[in-house]
Amino acid sequence: MLTHRNLVANMLQAREAIGAHLTDGEEMVIAPLPVYHIYTFTVNCLFLMETGNHSLLITNPRDLDGFVKELKGCPSLPLSASTRYLMHCVIGTTSSSSIFPS
Repeated sequence: MLTHRNLVANMLQAREAIGAHLTDGEEMVIAPLPVYHIYTFTVNCLFLMETGNHSLLITNPRDLDGFVKELKGCPSLPLSASTRYLMHCVIGTTSSSSIFPS
């Protein structure tokens, strides 16, 4: 079982590891994993809320065309808290050519 102390420690560790690469209140991070997954909960809920940044929740990451459509609506290309395989699939879709030009 994860305690409140564990969650706070995880958030502080994420802050230490990722914080130098983000500007507080100006970033957007993609959240393609479900929020009940501890990684997404820690990074996209706790850490981004603490830093004042935005989280783009992708409700169905298996719908790659829908995923790319959501990315196209972003003012700038957001960071991703996702798996390498998922991003490989997104880059491989034909509809992603306007986001990731070759």
